[in-house]
Amino acid sequence: MIIRVAVLLAALMAWTGATARADGRLLHPSQRALAAAGDDEPPAHEDNPLKVKPQPVKAVPEEEAPVYKKWWFWAITGAVVGGAVIFGAATFKPAQHLPMACPETVVACFGDGRPQQ
Repeated sequence: MIIRVAVLLAALMAWTGATARADGRLLHPSQRALAAAGDDEPPAHEDNPLKVKPQPVKAVPEEEAPVYKKWWFWAITGAVVGGAVIFGAATFKPAQHLPMACPETVVACFGDGRPQQ
């Protein structure tokens, strides 16, 4: 982005330098300005006959914002994530402690399936 701006600025400066020549009217003051230079007040404003009429500006369609910057995207995302968390918390059942089975090679088994020593 910065490179594009720099290139655009360099092109604008080159174009301005090419169009503003030393012998052009742009760099020389008008006769009225020269006559009024000795006065304390600036010359009265007069519309410049060489003034370029402004071109009508075409309506440029605005680029649509990305989906992740819309409010409804975050509302749906919050509802889905919140619903998943609530569903997981509501249906969670802790594991039951089941006794271990006694191995077949043991004659007697006591407690939680521990063999007698």
